[in-house]
Amino acid sequence: MVEENTEDSLRIDDKVDYTYVNFSHVAANNWDVRISFGDKRTPEGKVQPLLGIIMSHQHAKAFLDVLKISIARLEERSGREIVYEWPEAPKPPYVGDSLRGPLEGKQRRVKAARRKG
Repeated sequence: MVEENTEDSLRIDDKVDYTYVNFSHVAANNWDVRISFGDKRTPEGKVQPLLGIIMSHQHAKAFLDVLKISIARLEERSGREIVYEWPEAPKPPYVGDSLRGPLEGKQRRVKAARRKG
């Protein structure tokens, strides 16, 4: 069960070891959802794995709902919106760039065959 902490809810805060994380990875398959947490160390950009959690799809969805409610209440109390900008996605390799795509060799052979024909 996922619960938002209220005065009436069971409090487990004092029975859990907490750690700060600034990196997470979520993976889902047909059976469950897996969330990995870590500490991304700069400037190398390497991640120190710290903890992994596995839960059912239903529990993950309930967790998401409670997290959304908790953040919305925090924003309401503080009077400020929490903003996060996704980093720019890496661009795929294109033929002609310094990075070569997997079809480059095939494209050369097709062009060469067209010139011969």
